[in-house]
Amino acid sequence: KFGPNFTLRAEYRYMPYPGMEDDKDFYGNSGYLLFIEKHDVWPRTLEIQGRSNMEMNINAMDGHAMFTFDDELRKKVRNPAGQWNAVEIVSKGNEVWNYLNGTLLSHVSQHDFPSSGYIGFQAESGPIQYRNIRIEPE
Repeated sequence: KFGPNFTLRAEYRYMPYPGMEDDKDFYGNSGYLLFIEKHDVWPRTLEIQGRSNMEMNINAMDGHAMFTFDDELRKKVRNPAGQWNAVEIVSKGNEVWNYLNGTLLSHVSQHDFPSSGYIGFQAESGPIQYRNIRIEPE
């Protein structure tokens, strides 16, 4: 279990579909599930989105969170399918900061999830690769 203070770092890339001509045609869905208490297909969790058109947005599954998210900035810093992207998720106390390629895109200022729990990776709808996964408790 991790929490409430930890940093998760990883790199990912979505693999383009055969014959895909434009990144706008791509759809892949993934995410980083924080503070999981018990194993379930869709557990109660604070999800940091990895979906290809919503990276670093927040999904409070069966809970509540107050957050900010800059979608226009996300569009500028996100690398297209086939290229690597760097994720950094920093949890301190009841706050979570989420970076894509070194740029802060979302901040959870408050949430009602447990102060510690398991971390899960979720992926569906498109091929994805991960590398350099590191979770550091603080």
